[in-house]
Amino acid sequence: MDSNGAAAGAAQSPPSSHLSEPQDTADGIETQYPEPPEIAAARRAMIQMGEIPKYTADQLADKVGVSRDKIEDYWLSLGIPINIVRGPLFTDTDVESLKALDRFVHDEQLSSETIASLVRAVGYSADLEATWQYEALVENATIQFNMDPDEARRYVVERFPYIAKDLDLLAKNAYRVALTRVMQRNSEPTPEEVQSDRIAGGLSAPVTVGFADIVGFTRRTTQMEPSQFIRYIHNYEINTRFIVTRNGGRVVKMVGDAVLFLTESVEAGIDIALQLADAEANTKAETPMRVGIVWGRVLQRFGDVFGTRVNLAARLAEIAEPNTVLIDQNTATLLANDAQYALEEMPETRIQGLGDMSPIKVSRSLGMPANNVAV
Repeated sequence: MDSNGAAAGAAQSPPSSHLSEPQDTADGIETQYPEPPEIAAARRAMIQMGEIPKYTADQLADKVGVSRDKIEDYWLSLGIPINIVRGPLFTDTDVESLKALDRFVHDEQLSSETIASLVRAVGYSADLEATWQYEALVENATIQFNMDPDEARRYVVERFPYIAKDLDLLAKNAYRVALTRVMQRNSEPTPEEVQSDRIAGGLSAPVTVGFADIVGFTRRTTQMEPSQFIRYIHNYEINTRFIVTRNGGRVVKMVGDAVLFLTESVEAGIDIALQLADAEANTKAETPMRVGIVWGRVLQRFGDVFGTRVNLAARLAEIAEPNTVLIDQNTATLLANDAQYALEEMPETRIQGLGDMSPIKVSRSLGMPANNVAV
């Protein structure tokens, strides 16, 4: 997994492409079916990837054995409107994929709402994954091969057909690992947990919700050069995910300079929060952070989490001082007898949308080492 980086100040030569040019071109299709530029570009990209567009939407529906409306619904759920497509845009891979989906729908007796949700999940994660990988490869090309940004973007697009199989294998393995973790987190509950979930009205079992962001993010980044900004965010994102994952947590999402994470225990959540808010480390990395931690039930849907506890964690982070962690009274009661944490009640304050409360500042007790839980 080690990379063979270039020597300092020296740029490497980029890999050359030796594959022959595709025999089929999109020119005739585009002339016969005038369409928006993005559709023509999509068709050219498919040909470049070795996928020849053969079928119109109607022909795809006939091949799969479903209605044209279902075909449109599927692609719309992926985030791609095909109502503006008039020429052939669909491939044999599309036929195979949709036939497999149709079998899956019938075998599992899925409702239309469930189908849409499953497809949206795939579309959202795939778009995020492809965009993220593209941006990372462009950045690599600018650094490793000393390319300007426009040249790097063209280079990466040209390289995609040669690296797509490796990226696909990486994605499949990551999905397998993620699915295993989901199964692990949701193994058969105890009778007490089942009864508790009934009482909670469909909300998840209690979890620790953490919300953290960088203090003064806009001020710190406004004057940065694009390359500096990218490196700053890159380091922040890697360090944050490392801390959360190392201590048994799960990053739900990162939005700009903010991170939302979950843990199954209060202690793990607090340990993550204290490490994220570590003043010495944050000063070195120029990422002073503030964190809100709340224990309770949330609604987990669409790969995200919702509910009052999530909102409270975010509001607590908003009012926290740099390099500090705030929790609510309910969460504090779970830590009251734990000697490794010091709790300090703060003055009562108005929490937007949630009323008045007295947050609790939590810190590591003097002489107590950080509890880094390896996973």
